Amino acid sequence: MSNPAPKAGFSSLFVKRPVLAVVLNLLIIIAGAAAYLGVDIREMPNVDQPVLSVRTTYENAAPETVDTEVTAVLEDALSALEGVEAISSQSSFGSSRITLELSSSVDVNTASNEAREIVAGLSRQLPDDLEPEVSKNDADADPIIRVALYGTASLEDLSR
Repeated sequence: MSNPAPKAGFSSLFVKRPVLAVVLNLLIIIAGAAAYLGVDIREMPNVDQPVLSVRTTYENAAPETVDTEVTAVLEDALSALEGVEAISSQSSFGSSRITLELSSSVDVNTASNEAREIVAGLSRQLPDDLEPEVSKNDADADPIIRVALYGTASLEDLSR
């Protein structure tokens, strides 16, 4: 009895022709390098949403007072600012914060200057000694993580 000759498989082609195997591997590496260099990275695009923030401190005022006398007045006036897509506000004890999200086509510096002019024009409608601060928010300046710790040690012991 004679054994039939084993069929030559796909891998036997590369065993018989090692130069072909090397050339194909080099072509795969070159194609991979070309694809890597030619592809744009889109996982973390550089998108900075233009955002303005208006912060006001109203000493010893209740949140309801801050909301009606400061936040509402500023919100109404700032809503007329060109390119505003969304407004959110927070009134708390003694302080107010208004966040203006602008469309991406708006120049943040121009919008910031216009917001300062609007706020300056409202000085008579706001309580005395109130100085709202208009600032441009930078997404890169926001913390990545915030950590809060608590314990039984005093502040003096912790600061040693």
